[in-house]
Amino acid sequence: MGDCMTFRKSLPLCEHHCPAAACNVCKRKALKPFVPSEDHECTVFAAWLELLKTQGKLEHFSHIPNETPTSPIQAARLKRLGVRRGVPDYLLIVAGRVCFVEMKRADGGRLSVQQNDWLRALRAAGARTAVCAGVTEAKAVVLNWLDGRD
Repeated sequence: MGDCMTFRKSLPLCEHHCPAAACNVCKRKALKPFVPSEDHECTVFAAWLELLKTQGKLEHFSHIPNETPTSPIQAARLKRLGVRRGVPDYLLIVAGRVCFVEMKRADGGRLSVQQNDWLRALRAAGARTAVCAGVTEAKAVVLNWLDGRD
């Protein structure tokens, strides 16, 4: 590992803390930068929404638990309860208006046909909707809604 330590510290590091692009110990390529999962993005967004609510800036919000079922039994139960695919991730009441946010990962993600259908129907019914690539974009959308901008 001594050979690896002679490289500059500004290079990407491997788990041995050596420049991964030229590591003589692990022979691995440079590590990719961390990209948060959609769950992580949603967790951060929910905490921020909670802060806005405690500050009196946001009336109500809820995550809509519409994730993929973990078993066939759970899938059948959710179907009987009326759960439908494609419903946006968050329901918010912002300045007296109903708003929906569909969260995607910051590095991408695609809308399903069902998600597009729901967003189109919600907009037609007068709701504000947004598809956000990560928590930073979601925060910007909500701040615009709080300022009265669509």
